[in-house]
Amino acid sequence: SSDLSNPNNLRSTIEKFDIKYIVPSCNDASFSSASSVAQEFGFRGYGSKQDTLNIMDKWHYRNMLVNQSFNIPFERIFDEFSLSKVGGDVLAKPFQSHSGIGIQRFNLDDRKNYYALKDLKSTHFVEAFHDGTLHSHSAFFRDGEIVSDFLVDEYCTHIEYSVNESNHPSTLSIDVFENARGITRKLASLLNVTDGLLHTQFIHFQDRLWVLESMRRCPGDLYGSMIEKSTNYDYYKNYVAPFVGKKCQNIELNEKSRLVKRQSIYSTKQGRLQEFTCTFDEQEIESIDLIPFILPFDNCGSGLEGKTGIVFFTLKENVSIPHSFHAFRSYAKAHLP
Repeated sequence: SSDLSNPNNLRSTIEKFDIKYIVPSCNDASFSSASSVAQEFGFRGYGSKQDTLNIMDKWHYRNMLVNQSFNIPFERIFDEFSLSKVGGDVLAKPFQSHSGIGIQRFNLDDRKNYYALKDLKSTHFVEAFHDGTLHSHSAFFRDGEIVSDFLVDEYCTHIEYSVNESNHPSTLSIDVFENARGITRKLASLLNVTDGLLHTQFIHFQDRLWVLESMRRCPGDLYGSMIEKSTNYDYYKNYVAPFVGKKCQNIELNEKSRLVKRQSIYSTKQGRLQEFTCTFDEQEIESIDLIPFILPFDNCGSGLEGKTGIVFFTLKENVSIPHSFHAFRSYAKAHLP
């Protein structure tokens, strides 16, 4: 089998099998590869090469948003004077990275950190650190208008800067939701998104939304399954739609969202999986859906390589929405001998 993240391999496969449609999966490599050949073969659902660069290249994306006066925690200048204006803590993020890998935090009250940041200038960009809450907004567009969208709360409780828990609906207010919609509409106009998915991550801090990143591909870790369990909206069908020449559909407004929490299950060490266990409160939880990535006695890694499955907790209808879903005592674990 060929590595289809390589555009040349993908091009050969398309020509060999006379492929008419390509739908990117849930990672950047698939979207990048497919986008690079989309115009050549006339595939639907993709933007221009410049639009793809603007959304996928972290440096291009942040510079574009700065120039358009979006509210982002990005600092372009590495000199001591500019960093001193930021003050406090900053995050240095690699240009080429994902899932929070390689992010470093520096306190600018320590003068030697200015020099450490300068050493990272060619490989990292700098963001002011905001101790807010993390959220994502998934919006489906049809002919330039949002027809369905979802605001989700996200948590990094296992590995710093890597999301492993989330929930829908969000605990944020409807005013914040409307603010996220407004920002997404502006992003869509800037990125020339008229049909399909635009997924954006935000930090909510001091009653403001700070834009972190956007993508046109489907988010991973069964994000769409969480939305489907919560709303009955066919997330994946609508994600695929523009790539096969169809339009995204409206969500049924009379559908009441169920409270659903999603958790990625990690092993804390390398070894063979023994079992999964779930801890939950029967007064809160109506159903549990466990999707294992490996089977008992299979080998598993640790850290980000130790993801062994995903679990969904659906809350009972009479349970009121909490200030934070993370406060619920429901969680799953992977056990090794």
